[in-house]
Amino acid sequence: MKNVEFDIAIVGAGCIGSSIGYEIARRGYRNSVIIDNGRKHLSATASSGGMLRVFHENIEHLQLALNNFALLKKYQDRGLIQEKNQPNGHLYFFNSRRFPHYAANFQKMESAGYAFEILTSSTGRTKFPQFHWNDDEWAVYEPLGTHLSPTGFSNDLLSASQKSGLTILDNFEVDRICHFRGQYKIFSQTSGIMAKTVILAGGARLLPYITNLGIAHSLKSQRLTVYQAEKKNEFLILPNYFDRETLDFARLGPGRHLILGQPESKRIKEKYWTGEFTKISAEDCYSPNRMGYAGFLMGQPRMMIATGWGGTAFKFSLEIGQRIGRALENGQNERSLLHA
Repeated sequence: MKNVEFDIAIVGAGCIGSSIGYEIARRGYRNSVIIDNGRKHLSATASSGGMLRVFHENIEHLQLALNNFALLKKYQDRGLIQEKNQPNGHLYFFNSRRFPHYAANFQKMESAGYAFEILTSSTGRTKFPQFHWNDDEWAVYEPLGTHLSPTGFSNDLLSASQKSGLTILDNFEVDRICHFRGQYKIFSQTSGIMAKTVILAGGARLLPYITNLGIAHSLKSQRLTVYQAEKKNEFLILPNYFDRETLDFARLGPGRHLILGQPESKRIKEKYWTGEFTKISAEDCYSPNRMGYAGFLMGQPRMMIATGWGGTAFKFSLEIGQRIGRALENGQNERSLLHA
């Protein structure tokens, strides 16, 4: 394939890129393409995926979560997004002193019909005795927090988008991006495409290309490491958890494998795994205070970006797709980076 031309090219086919692809296909943009290198890379989103967080620390994230939750319900009712995992829930541990700071957010999510429960240390010990609970520790329990797979979610959106005319190139490793005579050229080692508008949704892997284009940004890359082991009992299902105080998370749901943020987790009372740990590392993308960017890049004609939530993108992606779609339709070519 040599220098195929498109109106819009989306770089990155993860949860954000696939949500944008679906949205622009829904809005009638037919000569569009989404490219990725097989979606072989892991990130914070892939590791924390499935948790539709009720727990957000700023009003902007809360609004994104509320809007995303409404869209998710609508798309699931239409059969567009299918459940991929048996629901095993999600626990988000936090110090009880912080509860007054989050109470208003919890109330808004409750009003929106989001299912969750606040567990104190005593009720938590009763409901989930498999975990250690400190006396000053509470948790948010979301019974449907892990019923979606990030990969399955993206595949559902890509499948629907493809039926609407979106082209998918799933074996295209970006080598460089340049702007020439009003168009962007995106090259791999063996081929290239041209596009009038480029939407960058590939996270940390895209940072070198943004720098090469001379674009100033405050995005940062951070290396994340998780550890995978085999369960002693693959039918054992515990809620996934995220420990706010130690920044440790674990996937303990259905399947053969268990994934921990540390080689040995002090959160679980017994060791439910066996054998050697497999270390898995990947880069992820962060913006200041994890207030991700979504919008046009200043000084770069018809180039957009959507990244920087540092692991929470899956919880916002459908709403981010809508925001990118609206900005694209408005044609605001010269806008500074917008906090999503």
